Amino acid sequence: MVDVNSGRYAAKREQELNSLRTDLEAARELCRQLRLRDLGGIIVADFIDLEDERNRKKVYDELRKEFRKDRAKVTVLPMTEIGLVQVTRQRIRQSVLHSFSEACPVCGGGGLVQTRSSVVNQIERGVRRFKAETREFRLQITVHPTIADYLREGSFNRLRKMMLKYRLLISIEAEPRSPASEFKFYSPKQDKDITQEFKG
Repeated sequence: MVDVNSGRYAAKREQELNSLRTDLEAARELCRQLRLRDLGGIIVADFIDLEDERNRKKVYDELRKEFRKDRAKVTVLPMTEIGLVQVTRQRIRQSVLHSFSEACPVCGGGGLVQTRSSVVNQIERGVRRFKAETREFRLQITVHPTIADYLREGSFNRLRKMMLKYRLLISIEAEPRSPASEFKFYSPKQDKDITQEFKG
Protein backbone atom coordinates (compact mmCIF):
# COMPACT_ATOMS: atom_id res chain seq x y z
CA MET A 1 0.00 0.00 0.00
CA VAL A 2 1.35 3.42 -1.01
CA ASP A 3 -0.17 6.61 0.42
CA VAL A 4 0.27 9.90 -1.43
CA ASN A 5 -0.15 13.20 0.42
CA SER A 6 -0.10 16.83 -0.67
CA GLY A 7 3.54 17.48 0.23
CA ARG A 8 5.09 20.68 -1.07
CA TYR A 9 2.04 21.88 -3.00
CA ALA A 10 -0.22 21.99 0.06
CA ALA A 11 -0.06 25.73 0.57
CA LYS A 12 -1.00 26.72 -2.98
CA ARG A 13 -4.46 27.91 -3.96
CA GLU A 14 -5.69 25.88 -6.93
CA GLN A 15 -6.42 22.65 -5.10
CA GLU A 16 -7.30 20.44 -8.09
CA LEU A 17 -4.25 21.54 -10.06
CA ASN A 18 -2.00 21.15 -7.04
CA SER A 19 -3.39 17.68 -6.36
CA LEU A 20 -2.82 16.72 -9.99
CA ARG A 21 0.79 17.90 -9.88
CA THR A 22 1.44 15.93 -6.71
CA ASP A 23 -0.26 12.81 -8.07
CA LEU A 24 1.75 12.95 -11.33
CA GLU A 25 5.01 13.34 -9.42
CA ALA A 26 4.03 10.48 -7.10
CA ALA A 27 3.09 8.29 -10.09
CA ARG A 28 6.56 8.72 -11.59
CA GLU A 29 8.26 8.02 -8.26
CA LEU A 30 6.06 4.98 -7.60
CA CYS A 31 7.10 3.42 -10.92
CA ARG A 32 10.75 4.17 -10.21
CA GLN A 33 10.66 2.64 -6.73
CA LEU A 34 8.90 -0.52 -7.89
CA ARG A 35 11.58 -1.03 -10.56
CA LEU A 36 14.42 -0.13 -8.19
CA ARG A 37 13.25 -2.49 -5.42
CA ASP A 38 11.86 -5.08 -7.84
CA LEU A 39 8.64 -5.30 -5.82
CA GLY A 40 6.04 -7.77 -7.00
CA GLY A 41 2.46 -8.68 -6.22
CA ILE A 42 -0.47 -6.32 -5.77
CA ILE A 43 0.36 -2.71 -4.99
CA VAL A 44 -2.45 -0.26 -4.15
CA ALA A 45 -1.64 3.45 -4.44
CA ASP A 46 -3.89 5.91 -2.63
CA PHE A 47 -3.51 9.12 -4.62
CA ILE A 48 -4.95 12.51 -3.65
CA ASP A 49 -8.62 12.68 -4.71
CA LEU A 50 -9.24 14.38 -8.05
CA GLU A 51 -12.68 15.71 -8.96
CA ASP A 52 -12.09 15.91 -12.71
CA GLU A 53 -12.26 12.60 -14.57
CA ARG A 54 -9.77 13.97 -17.12
CA ASN A 55 -7.23 14.55 -14.37
CA ARG A 56 -7.69 11.03 -13.04
CA LYS A 57 -7.02 9.76 -16.56
CA LYS A 58 -3.84 11.88 -16.74
CA VAL A 59 -2.48 10.12 -13.67
CA TYR A 60 -3.46 6.73 -15.09
CA ASP A 61 -1.79 7.57 -18.44
CA GLU A 62 1.34 8.77 -16.61
CA LEU A 63 1.57 5.46 -14.75
CA ARG A 64 1.18 3.48 -17.97
CA LYS A 65 3.82 5.61 -19.70
CA GLU A 66 6.32 5.15 -16.86
CA PHE A 67 5.68 1.41 -16.58
CA ARG A 68 6.66 0.99 -20.24
CA LYS A 69 10.25 1.44 -18.99
CA ASP A 70 9.79 -1.60 -16.73
CA ARG A 71 10.98 -4.99 -18.03
CA ALA A 72 8.58 -6.77 -15.67
CA LYS A 73 5.00 -7.58 -16.59
CA VAL A 74 2.80 -4.84 -15.09
CA THR A 75 -0.98 -4.33 -15.08
CA VAL A 76 -2.48 -0.99 -14.04
CA LEU A 77 -6.18 -0.46 -13.37
CA PRO A 78 -7.76 3.00 -13.85
CA MET A 79 -8.03 5.30 -10.86
CA THR A 80 -11.24 5.03 -8.85
CA GLU A 81 -13.31 8.03 -7.78
CA ILE A 82 -11.65 7.99 -4.37
CA GLY A 83 -8.14 8.00 -5.84
CA LEU A 84 -7.14 4.33 -5.56
CA VAL A 85 -5.02 2.69 -8.28
CA GLN A 86 -4.29 -1.03 -8.28
CA VAL A 87 -1.04 -2.26 -9.83
CA THR A 88 0.05 -5.86 -10.24
CA ARG A 89 3.72 -6.47 -10.99
CA GLN A 90 5.71 -9.61 -11.61
CA ARG A 91 9.18 -9.70 -10.06
CA ILE A 92 12.04 -10.31 -12.50
CA ARG A 93 15.08 -10.83 -10.24
CA GLN A 94 15.77 -13.83 -8.07
CA SER A 95 15.27 -13.51 -4.34
CA VAL A 96 18.32 -12.65 -2.24
CA LEU A 97 18.40 -16.25 -0.99
CA HIS A 98 18.70 -17.65 -4.52
CA SER A 99 21.17 -14.96 -5.60
CA PHE A 100 23.66 -16.13 -2.96
CA SER A 101 22.81 -19.84 -3.11
CA GLU A 102 23.16 -22.73 -5.52
CA ALA A 103 22.14 -26.38 -5.68
CA CYS A 104 23.85 -28.49 -3.00
CA PRO A 105 26.34 -30.99 -4.54
CA VAL A 106 25.81 -33.36 -1.61
CA CYS A 107 22.01 -33.67 -1.65
CA GLY A 108 21.70 -33.25 -5.42
CA GLY A 109 19.73 -30.02 -5.28
CA GLY A 110 17.19 -30.88 -2.61
CA GLY A 111 18.50 -28.05 -0.46
CA LEU A 112 20.53 -24.87 -0.87
CA VAL A 113 24.07 -23.99 0.16
CA GLN A 114 26.24 -20.92 -0.23
CA THR A 115 27.71 -20.36 -3.67
CA ARG A 116 31.31 -21.43 -4.16
CA SER A 117 32.39 -17.81 -4.60
CA SER A 118 30.78 -16.91 -1.25
CA VAL A 119 32.68 -19.73 0.50
CA VAL A 120 35.95 -18.71 -1.18
CA ASN A 121 35.39 -15.10 -0.10
CA GLN A 122 35.06 -16.31 3.52
CA ILE A 123 38.23 -18.38 3.12
CA GLU A 124 40.11 -15.36 1.77
CA ARG A 125 38.99 -13.23 4.72
CA GLY A 126 40.41 -15.89 7.04
CA VAL A 127 43.64 -16.07 5.05
CA ARG A 128 43.97 -12.27 5.27
CA ARG A 129 43.59 -12.40 9.06
CA PHE A 130 46.03 -15.32 9.29
CA LYS A 131 48.64 -13.35 7.34
CA ALA A 132 48.07 -10.18 9.39
CA GLU A 133 48.14 -11.86 12.80
CA THR A 134 50.87 -14.51 12.44
CA ARG A 135 54.39 -14.77 11.06
CA GLU A 136 53.73 -18.12 9.49
CA PHE A 137 54.15 -18.77 5.77
CA ARG A 138 52.34 -22.09 5.41
CA LEU A 139 48.65 -22.86 5.75
CA GLN A 140 46.61 -25.98 5.07
CA ILE A 141 42.92 -25.59 4.22
CA THR A 142 40.44 -28.48 4.21
CA VAL A 143 37.36 -27.99 2.01
CA HIS A 144 34.68 -29.93 0.17
CA PRO A 145 35.90 -31.26 -3.23
CA THR A 146 33.69 -28.80 -5.15
CA ILE A 147 35.41 -25.88 -3.40
CA ALA A 148 38.84 -27.44 -3.95
CA ASP A 149 38.11 -27.76 -7.69
CA TYR A 150 36.84 -24.18 -7.80
CA LEU A 151 40.04 -22.90 -6.16
CA ARG A 152 42.27 -24.88 -8.56
CA GLU A 153 40.25 -24.13 -11.69
CA GLY A 154 42.36 -22.72 -14.56
CA SER A 155 46.08 -22.20 -15.05
CA PHE A 156 46.24 -18.91 -13.12
CA ASN A 157 43.65 -20.05 -10.61
CA ARG A 158 42.12 -18.56 -7.47
CA LEU A 159 44.44 -20.51 -5.19
CA ARG A 160 47.55 -19.27 -6.97
CA LYS A 161 46.30 -15.69 -6.91
CA MET A 162 45.64 -15.97 -3.17
CA MET A 163 49.12 -17.34 -2.50
CA LEU A 164 50.76 -14.55 -4.51
CA LYS A 165 48.58 -11.86 -2.92
CA TYR A 166 49.32 -12.93 0.67
CA ARG A 167 52.76 -14.49 0.06
CA LEU A 168 51.75 -17.77 1.64
CA LEU A 169 52.22 -21.40 0.70
CA ILE A 170 48.67 -22.76 0.87
CA SER A 171 47.86 -26.43 0.45
CA ILE A 172 44.30 -27.53 -0.23
CA GLU A 173 42.96 -30.83 1.08
CA ALA A 174 39.64 -32.07 -0.35
CA GLU A 175 37.38 -33.79 2.18
CA PRO A 176 34.19 -35.35 0.68
CA ARG A 177 32.56 -35.66 4.12
CA SER A 178 32.96 -31.94 4.79
CA PRO A 179 29.79 -29.82 4.39
CA ALA A 180 29.93 -27.89 1.12
CA SER A 181 30.03 -24.49 2.82
CA GLU A 182 32.49 -25.42 5.60
CA PHE A 183 36.28 -25.22 5.68
CA LYS A 184 39.09 -25.75 8.19
CA PHE A 185 42.43 -24.03 8.69
CA TYR A 186 45.41 -26.07 9.90
CA SER A 187 48.79 -24.65 10.90
CA PRO A 188 51.68 -27.00 10.01
CA LYS A 189 54.00 -24.93 12.21
CA GLN A 190 51.78 -25.21 15.29
CA ASP A 191 50.55 -28.67 14.27
CA LYS A 192 46.96 -27.78 15.18
CA ASP A 193 43.54 -26.76 13.88
CA ILE A 194 43.29 -22.94 13.96
CA THR A 195 39.90 -22.60 12.24
CA GLN A 196 38.11 -20.85 15.09
CA GLU A 197 40.85 -18.23 15.40
CA PHE A 198 40.58 -17.04 11.81
CA LYS A 199 37.18 -18.03 10.53
CA GLY A 200 34.45 -15.40 10.17
